[in-house]
Amino acid sequence: MAINPNELLKTIYLGDRCIKKIIIDGFNEKIAIQCDLISRVQPGNLTWYFYDKEDIENGFLVFNCAKAIKTSPLGAIADDYISSINITPINYNKHYLAQIFVGGYDNKGHRCEVIIEIEFSELLIQKTYDES
Repeated sequence: MAINPNELLKTIYLGDRCIKKIIIDGFNEKIAIQCDLISRVQPGNLTWYFYDKEDIENGFLVFNCAKAIKTSPLGAIADDYISSINITPINYNKHYLAQIFVGGYDNKGHRCEVIIEIEFSELLIQKTYDES
């Protein structure tokens, strides 16, 4: 059984981590966001406290059964630190809407906050992107 995405987010730290790439895999209904580093919160703790024994370098947040992705402002490219991630249940908790706030630049080259919205059913953390 899949873990609730909000519960999964409580087990990781992304506070000063940046997005390296976004993979949109329409054939497999997946959207994968590669981060430069994903840190785990030490079991039994509610905050990170610089725990690094389970760090995942260049790891992926994988959104399975992805139905939609949108970035705002239109045409903006996310390439900087993740400010926050909010996940809201929709469709009677069968799907979720993730809002990921990250630094980036707009289509004129100006720095801005980029909001990535993804509708999905399951969130995973992976060391490498697996298409299957």
